[in-house]
Amino acid sequence: MAIEIFKLNTRLFPNVANTYDSLGEAYMVKGNKQLAIQCYEKVLEIDPDNESAKSILKKLKEESDPIFPILNTKIAKQDHPKLLLYNKIQE
Repeated sequence: MAIEIFKLNTRLFPNVANTYDSLGEAYMVKGNKQLAIQCYEKVLEIDPDNESAKSILKKLKEESDPIFPILNTKIAKQDHPKLLLYNKIQE
């Protein structure tokens, strides 16, 4: 129900960054990271200096990266083969 209200809010106020921020947060709570990412990208289109949205978007994108479970475990050591490959790709 909350997501539907937030979606309506974005239609009523399409140029207000906070409407997309609220919708993105609702999607995060529901576990829909891809839609949350889209919302926070829209926040930054409207308000490029929104530091909170930048931080949340960075975290969401990192968590959506397929290697994130490896990076987020105790086995993520500097010499782990998947971590070495990940670091190489990031260069």
